[in-house]
Amino acid sequence: MSRKLTNLYIIAIVLFLSVEASAQVADAGNTPTWSFWLIGTLLGLSATSLYFNLRLKQRLNNKTKELKDRLEQSETVSHKLQYLARHDGLTGLVNRRVFSDLLSQEVLRGERYNSLFALMVLNLNGFKPINDKFGLGVADQTLQEVATRLHATLRESDILARIDGDEFAFLAIEVKDENALHLMCQRILATFTQPIKIEAHEIYLTARMGVVLFPNHGTDGNELLLNADLAMNKAKRTQKGYCIYQTETISKAV
Repeated sequence: MSRKLTNLYIIAIVLFLSVEASAQVADAGNTPTWSFWLIGTLLGLSATSLYFNLRLKQRLNNKTKELKDRLEQSETVSHKLQYLARHDGLTGLVNRRVFSDLLSQEVLRGERYNSLFALMVLNLNGFKPINDKFGLGVADQTLQEVATRLHATLRESDILARIDGDEFAFLAIEVKDENALHLMCQRILATFTQPIKIEAHEIYLTARMGVVLFPNHGTDGNELLLNADLAMNKAKRTQKGYCIYQTETISKAV
C-alpha cells in the first residue's frame, strides 16, 4: 500500500470515529445531531492536522540528521585528503613536498636571524632484498618501524620526512656547530644496531647519511638537498655511516 493511500485511510478513520462519537453524544443528550457532527468533524480535522504535523516534524528531523551526518562525513574525508596531501600514507611522516616547503622556510629564517641548521638525508642499505624475500607487507612494516625509531631520536624542534621509498630526511633546527652534528648523526645511526623484528623475521639494516650545514654548504633548499645527496653518495662509496659535505673533497666521513 502506498504512503499516500495509507494517509487517506488514516484521515477517513479519524473523521469517522470523531463523527460517530459526536453522534452518540447527540443521541444521548437530545441535542441537534448536525451540531455534534460539525464538532466531531472539526475535532477529527484537528487530530488529523496534529498527526501530520508530527509526521512532518519527524521527517524534517530525520532529514536534518541525514544532512548533518553527510556534512560530518564530508568534513572527515576533507581532513583525510588534506592529511594525505601533506603526509606519507605509510609512515605518517611529512612527505617530500611539505619537507621542501619547510626547508625553504627554514632557509629564510636562517638568513633573517643568522642561525645554523642541518639537513640530513638517510638511505637504507639492504632494504630491497627484504621486499623481494619477505613480501610487501613485511617491507612496509619495516619502514614503519624505521620511521618510529628515527622519530625517537629527534628533538622537539626537528623535522623528519620520508622523501622516497627507502629514503628519509631530517631538518635539525638550531645546530650549535659541527661537533653537535656529529653527535646527532651517531645517535641516529645507533637506531640500526638492533634488529627489526617483524612477525617471525629478524631484519638487520644499516644506513648511509649525507649531511649539510646551512649556510656553510648551501644557501637555498635545492642546493642543500643536492649537496646532501652528494655527501650521502660519498658515504656509500667509502662504506662509512655518514659524511658531512665538504666543498672541495667531500672527504670528512666517519
